[in-house]
Amino acid sequence: LHHASLYERIRRSEQKYKVALEVLSYHASCTDAEYEKYKNLEIPNDIPNIQRFDFSPWDVLNDQKPIYVVYMFLDISSANILNANRFDFECLMRFILTVRKNYRNVPYHNWSHAFSVAHAMYTVIKQTSHHFSPNQCLALFVACLCHDLDHRGKTNAFMVKSASTLASIYTTSTMERHHFNQTVTILQ
Repeated sequence: LHHASLYERIRRSEQKYKVALEVLSYHASCTDAEYEKYKNLEIPNDIPNIQRFDFSPWDVLNDQKPIYVVYMFLDISSANILNANRFDFECLMRFILTVRKNYRNVPYHNWSHAFSVAHAMYTVIKQTSHHFSPNQCLALFVACLCHDLDHRGKTNAFMVKSASTLASIYTTSTMERHHFNQTVTILQ
């Protein structure tokens, strides 16, 4: 009888966890209003100097960054005729806006940092001789865009020493594993 009661509490706890994840997923996704702001904006055919290493991502206004990310994403994917036009604009823009929303307002590991790192990878892909397939190029770009998702502004060592909830879940490479899991959650 005791084990049956314990099992029921565990099952109920798992269900609460699933509900909490659903609620979190809903609130962590971009809203319709956020998407509406961008849905009718035109993606430019060319952004001057964006492929240059001396292009400054810090000069791009925050509201323009999602448009620039779409431009870079589509430019990378158009390198292979098989990839051209295979991405639904709404899905892509919602993904980018969701990624932006999941970056916290911390001094460094924030949306502007992610945009800068993604731009650096875009420039490497466009300006160097590399041996990456088109899908690998897209994966690298998305990885750079998402590499610090939900960063708390604290180091792994601090997270462990302060006995944070994340450190109890991920005992090694705390933040890196969390960033990866956040990325997978958004991609799903």
